[in-house]
Amino acid sequence: MAITVSIPSNFDLSTMYPVIGETINDELRPRSKTINFDFSRLAWAAPDGMTVLSNLIEWLKKRGVTGSFIGCNPKNRAQQYMDDCGFFEEYSNGPLRETNAVRSTTQQIRKVACAGSVEWLDQLIPWLSDCLGTTKGTLAEFKTSLREIFLNIEDHSTEEIGCVHVQWFPNGGYVHFSISDFGVGIPTEIARVYETNSDAHALAIATRE
Repeated sequence: MAITVSIPSNFDLSTMYPVIGETINDELRPRSKTINFDFSRLAWAAPDGMTVLSNLIEWLKKRGVTGSFIGCNPKNRAQQYMDDCGFFEEYSNGPLRETNAVRSTTQQIRKVACAGSVEWLDQLIPWLSDCLGTTKGTLAEFKTSLREIFLNIEDHSTEEIGCVHVQWFPNGGYVHFSISDFGVGIPTEIARVYETNSDAHALAIATRE
């Protein structure tokens, strides 16, 4: 039987877990062979929410799950943002609007495998240096750190592909990176070796030299 999962009005890190829980059961299996996502409530889509949903859809597709998007509205500003980021073009029958286009403050949402991360980073760094008003050389160490994230996906994730999106907030003076994958997570990995009493404790151990 088909099920419908409602995307919350504010879709970000704090609200993504109910969406995952309605989609995947405790045995890490899809809850149905047909899952529809309802966007009618959506009012704000953070980069994190979009990459999580993208990664979730990729995971479902690999397991033969089908479905559709319902409640789509080309006049909805949050959906327009996702449309301009390429989300609906990637996962639906096409964009919501004929006028959709990648904005100067965003990078198109992408599926990036570890093997393709170098090419993606080579395209990202010039754009990022322009946003931040700096040289590509000053971002060399940061580029290496991002490369390590994709290597981590290959080493620790149950899947080989991560979904990534980058948003520049010129008024706030910062860039938001969101990379989503199906890794076990740092707290789980650390708990295999050390005694921990919380996720924060595990992260503190992980960052020790």
